[in-house]
Amino acid sequence: MGCQSVDNVIRSVAAALTCVMCGSLSPNVAAAATNDSSANSVAPPTAHTRPHTSVAQPRPTQTKDTSHTHSPVTHSHPHVSAVRKKPLQAKLPINPNVHTSAASSESAPLLTFSVISDIHLRAGVSDWGYAICDRTAENKFAGALHDLYAIDARTDAMVINGDLTVTGLPSDYADMIKVFEHNPHPANTLFSIGNHEFYAGFYGKSGKRNVRTFPNGVTEETCVSRFLANTRMPALYYDRWIEGYHFIVLGTEQSIITNRKTGDGAYLSDRQLNWLKQKLAESPVNHPVFVFLHEPIPGSVAGTLKYDVRDASKLVNVLQTHPQVILFTGHTHRTLKSPQDDVYHNGYTEFNDSSVRYPVISQQRWLTDSEGLYVKVYRDKVVVKSRDFTHHVWIHDYIVPVYPNYLHFMRSQP
Repeated sequence: MGCQSVDNVIRSVAAALTCVMCGSLSPNVAAAATNDSSANSVAPPTAHTRPHTSVAQPRPTQTKDTSHTHSPVTHSHPHVSAVRKKPLQAKLPINPNVHTSAASSESAPLLTFSVISDIHLRAGVSDWGYAICDRTAENKFAGALHDLYAIDARTDAMVINGDLTVTGLPSDYADMIKVFEHNPHPANTLFSIGNHEFYAGFYGKSGKRNVRTFPNGVTEETCVSRFLANTRMPALYYDRWIEGYHFIVLGTEQSIITNRKTGDGAYLSDRQLNWLKQKLAESPVNHPVFVFLHEPIPGSVAGTLKYDVRDASKLVNVLQTHPQVILFTGHTHRTLKSPQDDVYHNGYTEFNDSSVRYPVISQQRWLTDSEGLYVKVYRDKVVVKSRDFTHHVWIHDYIVPVYPNYLHFMRSQP
């Protein structure tokens, strides 16, 4: 299949966002998105253990999308070196403008995991009807997986925090799964939904972009079902306990397909927010709670817009009652090389996780790098390390103290 660059494709899709109609969320989508907590939860372990986590084996082909299958052919990544058997040892740079520590030299962490987002796999038919396959996106995604495996082959989990695709079409998902399954990754890999997973509404049956007939017969229920079928997540929002720590994944329940006001932002219903309250109440106060949402809180980390989360104050009010919350968000693509904008404190802590496909300095300045986060959890602190996967170097370290120290940490922020 022929290939061409898709940077202009991504820009052109974003430009089409003003040519849409408004509506309301399909009742079926709301029902699918709000499974009760007992169906979406895993009981917390009773003790901290760190058994060896092997590289996940490719899963059997299974999907509810009958219009495509997953390619069984292993993709070659010329820019990715062979998997190292031992983790890399690197000196960690210290940024004087943030809380830093040589925590990696202490005893082994109780938990480690990585957070990446905005991988934007693209394959199939281009906006103009030509065959397309974004090899850069494939190589960057594979490169990030290899780099993280080289750092920590025994990591406990990974979270891919939205925008898995460019169009949300079956061909994009198939390409994402092909790369994911044929490169190293933790068995515990969680996915959240991003705004691009709803972009299928901009495309006709041929796969060619057709804004005039938006949403081209595509419903939010179709997009959500496709996301769940391809990622095998239990629901649009769900939680999981890993090594005694609480992971909570949130997801938008509306998109531009039914509500122009939502646009590329997130809408969390009162039902989802009440569910979040319940889940946070289950979390011990002396443990950090890790929350994931693709879209950032407006006015928080770099690059946010006022409509990134609709009625954001409702979500903020819930998070502020639990200062042990550490929220990870993507969407803005802003580079992690600007430390003053990477982290935000407002009664809870929020981190920007940048982008694997293309970090940006601004909307007009894109970088060729690939970035994400690696997290180490100790009894008294959480170390969040930003990483340049392209050059295999650390960018910055951030320290979030654990209860009761985090109370002082929060008040000490400017």
